[in-house]
Amino acid sequence: MRNFLAILGIFFLAPVLVTLALNGYGAISVRKELPREEYLPQLLYRDIPAAYEEEALKAQAVLERSSLFFYSGAEWRDVLEDCVRISRTKEFQAVRDRLSRVAEETEGVLLTKNGQAVRGISHRISGGRTRNGAEVTELPGYGDLISVESSKDTVADGFLQTFVFDEKKLMEIWQTGGDSLVLEVAARDSAEYATEVCIGDVVMGGEAFREAMGLSSACFMFEKKNGQVVFTCRGWGHGLGMSQYGASQMALGGADYIEILQYYFPNYEIIKK
Repeated sequence: MRNFLAILGIFFLAPVLVTLALNGYGAISVRKELPREEYLPQLLYRDIPAAYEEEALKAQAVLERSSLFFYSGAEWRDVLEDCVRISRTKEFQAVRDRLSRVAEETEGVLLTKNGQAVRGISHRISGGRTRNGAEVTELPGYGDLISVESSKDTVADGFLQTFVFDEKKLMEIWQTGGDSLVLEVAARDSAEYATEVCIGDVVMGGEAFREAMGLSSACFMFEKKNGQVVFTCRGWGHGLGMSQYGASQMALGGADYIEILQYYFPNYEIIKK
């Protein structure tokens, strides 16, 4: 009987032993996935400077929480990898308690439209005012966003950034041909962000051009000078939704996170579920 039980045990354990031999103990470990809400501190660390005013961080926490409903499975797997990596850094550990408290103190608060949570959106610094969502066709789904003034952004570190490119190299990259680079901003929105850029025979959206060129903002001017193309950018990011720097400045002036969100999202409601 004992021999039979021993043989039976080996039969059932054999696949496990083979797995261990081939892949190690990690292959059969069980990873418990936490609810998405538990990763808000890491998302805050990723998306906004932790040194900003606490009420601005709270406003960002609401936007992050509202966005949790909209990640697809594949998107969330990528986000989760970021969160796990962030959790292991000393820099995150140094501010973890602060960011965890921010998440806890806004528990259940969501940005909504007609009673339904909506994807939150923010950027680091505006070009002096935020953008009208209906004018930004490259980033659909934000048609209810209204452009609002964010004038204190103009004194932020990083508000003005300059990017210099060799004209000939740009001509090679974009295969424009001719004797000089043909570059034109064909259209801008009401906040002065480029919405259509022509470079040679290529026509593209302002945000696509910004990303392709590595510019800080699509709110830019350019000039060709001594064989170089010089871009001067105002703001940092796409300019939609809440300006994080502007939110921090509002907090310094005494505004709480609800007031900040109401200012940057006047067509939306902030509710606690």
